[in-house]
Amino acid sequence: MEAGAFAWQVADFSWEKQPIMAKNPRTGRKKSTKSDLVEIKKNVKDCDALVIATDVDPSGEGELLAWEIINAIKWRKPVKRLYFADEEARSIQAGFREIKPISSQQSDGDYLKSDARSKWDFLSMQLTRIATTVTKQAGYPVKVVREGRLKSLMVRHVHEQATLVKNYKRKAFYEVKFQDNAEHVFARKFKDDEAAAKWRHAVKADAATEMAQYHDSAITNVKTVRRHSAPPKLLDLSNLASILAPKGYNAKEVLSTYQKNV
Repeated sequence: MEAGAFAWQVADFSWEKQPIMAKNPRTGRKKSTKSDLVEIKKNVKDCDALVIATDVDPSGEGELLAWEIINAIKWRKPVKRLYFADEEARSIQAGFREIKPISSQQSDGDYLKSDARSKWDFLSMQLTRIATTVTKQAGYPVKVVREGRLKSLMVRHVHEQATLVKNYKRKAFYEVKFQDNAEHVFARKFKDDEAAAKWRHAVKADAATEMAQYHDSAITNVKTVRRHSAPPKLLDLSNLASILAPKGYNAKEVLSTYQKNV
């Protein structure tokens, strides 16, 4: 979409961030995030550098959130990045050994990518209003029809799939398969229709010709392997805190409760 297609001028936006009032889902109390920023600034004042240590997200969302905090506390010292693919100890340890410096915010590709996505979501919000109005006028009992980046793509894919289903025509074919003495049927696996076309015959006689190339075979147990699955790891404090955070429990409360009951 071109800038001229928006209902407002993109150049008029300052993109200034400010603290918001957040409601604790457990207590119902409201609290400004400004106090959190004050606490963070106080805790890092003696640090030599800040390390962005969110997991690697293709959207770059962790990078965006980190830089919003870094800018809010007016951090002027070095910023570094710790990359890890998952929360396994080996992955995190490898990340600590390869912490990389970030020369500037504008050279952080993950931040730039996520920032562009975030601004596009805000600039294109009128699409949600249009979709909601049109849907309501059509008689559907909806509150909001969201048209974000992901949902727009999903709607398009659903439309394409629905069109394929609507225009689908069944086409019979013959395919040679193997059946053992226990009546288990084994068939070839194909990565796509083009690969399958070689083994799927439009005429039964062609399938019979292929069938004539094969003969009965005895089944032999070549190898038996015993396997077992280990139980999942127990929750640690970090994982427990992340599960309880959406319910309004902060990390200090989780730690305090844990220590009291050990």
